[in-house]
Amino acid sequence: MISLADTLVPSEVGRVLLQTIVVAPTDWNPSDDPEPAERSQTVLRELLRASATLGVRAETLTTVARQPMEEIARVAQLHRCESVLLGLSEITEGSHDTPLEGLLSRLSSDVVVLRAPKNWQLSDTQKILVPVAGRGGHDYLLARLLGSLSRMQKRQVTFLRVVPTRTPPKELKRIKRDLNRMARDNVRGVCEREVVQSDDAVREITRRADENGLIILGIQRIGPHQKLFGGFTRQIAQQTACPIIVLSRRG
Repeated sequence: MISLADTLVPSEVGRVLLQTIVVAPTDWNPSDDPEPAERSQTVLRELLRASATLGVRAETLTTVARQPMEEIARVAQLHRCESVLLGLSEITEGSHDTPLEGLLSRLSSDVVVLRAPKNWQLSDTQKILVPVAGRGGHDYLLARLLGSLSRMQKRQVTFLRVVPTRTPPKELKRIKRDLNRMARDNVRGVCEREVVQSDDAVREITRRADENGLIILGIQRIGPHQKLFGGFTRQIAQQTACPIIVLSRRG
């Protein structure tokens, strides 16, 4: 999480703020119930250890709140955070209409969600798959992420567009041209572009997923109440074991 956060901030001018929340009731008395504070301190020590090991300069902030999602939104607004990074162990059918979705409706910043196995390291990723749903274009979040990852080490980036099997040849040619332009806009260097004709986009994407790879999915929030995880994203998550990064740009 810390390594990914570091890749998302602009070089030299950005900063990473690590927030820990002591989840406790309104009438909490630390002397009578020290467990919430002790749990938070354990997390904070691990964050400091990880950031020092990775060489990431980060600031830390610990607050006390009864509702953690509301507190994340409050701190993000107070500190004018451009991006909020959240971690999930899994994205399931029940990942909508949850506190996480409620948080999304309160945030005006970009939201990035990482779904990854417990011991996964960003530095282990060599192959990156970027499914493209439409014409696309320059995406500052995607470009910044791919640019940072490529600077860290050599990566194999593949942009994939799945189109219906009955797509006319003229339209197919245009789609390939748009995909090439999008790849040039978002990646400085060599990358793969692939247009596949299939009536099952989820199957084609999951078939290319690799346990040692990474899938990056991008969505743009049109309104404050738009769901973060649509049916397409949830299907991809449920049918793959590899790490997934969801980039949700503010509309």
